[in-house]
Amino acid sequence: MGDPALALNPVQGKPGELSQSQPGLRIAASSAELAGYDFLTKGWIDDAIAAFETALTETPNSLTVRRGLAMAYQRAGRDEAAWQAYGAVLELDQDDETALRARGEMGVYRPEWQRSGIAALDRFLTLQPGAAAQRAQRALLLGYQQDFAAAIADYDLLLADDNAAALPPALLPNLWVNAAQIYTYGDRVATALALFERHRQAGGQLDDSATLAYGAALRQSGQAAAAIALLEPFSPADAGQAFEGRFVPGPGPMGKTAIRSARAPCCGPCSIPCPRI
Repeated sequence: MGDPALALNPVQGKPGELSQSQPGLRIAASSAELAGYDFLTKGWIDDAIAAFETALTETPNSLTVRRGLAMAYQRAGRDEAAWQAYGAVLELDQDDETALRARGEMGVYRPEWQRSGIAALDRFLTLQPGAAAQRAQRALLLGYQQDFAAAIADYDLLLADDNAAALPPALLPNLWVNAAQIYTYGDRVATALALFERHRQAGGQLDDSATLAYGAALRQSGQAAAAIALLEPFSPADAGQAFEGRFVPGPGPMGKTAIRSARAPCCGPCSIPCPRI
């Protein structure tokens, strides 16, 4: 997904000026700040960080300096520093869309950031209710938090016929497969299977976490043989979790944090262990 947070004009429509925390206040941007944004544009991220850090010593309450520094940290992969820097931006302006969007994006990086990521996207979506990518991201985070009803409400809105037709095509594959997993663990198995099938027919691949969820959906729909065949390559522990309705994400920022849902009834003896209820 492209990162709109990396638009590098510090003040839209006001080249050479920067906004402060007080509405209406404008001062000339420092040379260090302007250099920071220039370095970001060129991809010289370490130089951008140094320039913004210098600018911050000159104007510590500058919204655009703090925003630029946060963006540079994010580009450098310095997640903790970026997270804190975006928080500092929001202390100056709680409606800063760049910071809200970035915090929502970064909410999946660590389990302890999920709630703050959701809160940022809640705020963002009050400002931009039609922002499909941010609504999809909030749905995913809500799923990680096991708030399946709220996650499904977002996915239902995104996948409604009129809305889905207007979505950017590049958003759809991830939307389908992520939504399918949440629908699986939110007991909307028929919808989940339809989305998995749509994703596969479009040539999409399933990573391990999606395959486990697909197996769980097949299992819950009574297709035990298909589920067993699909999950055969997995360890008994992971396959067993899928059979009992537990989600184990594949490699990624969240590691092996599990999302639980209601267990499906056991189908009887099979080659993959599943706890009986």
